[in-house]
Amino acid sequence: MSYGDIIDSINELKNKEDLYRIKLHGTVDRDINLDTDDLTKAIEENFYYIDIIDNTIIDYDLEILERENVDNIIGLFIKEMKSKDLEDEIIRDALYIGLEVLTKGKVNL
Repeated sequence: MSYGDIIDSINELKNKEDLYRIKLHGTVDRDINLDTDDLTKAIEENFYYIDIIDNTIIDYDLEILERENVDNIIGLFIKEMKSKDLEDEIIRDALYIGLEVLTKGKVNL
């Protein structure tokens, strides 16, 4: 979904009498900065109360990342995880969360 699609989807829920906590899940392109404060400001006038929590994970190009990190822990981690079944949602999530920790030093869950 694009940024505009996310706003449109949330705005479909609007009811000024209800309180909302929206949790965003899925993968996001590396080049997109999903700022929940800006997102909240863009739609808050349509809601009595809204809290948006970003639980998205960065989508990595595994081939490039592995090639760039062939001799370090990131490359070894990718190689090991690729030997597993990446079609399994739990394994894929573990790969992305692990990469987030290894590349950024933290993860938001």
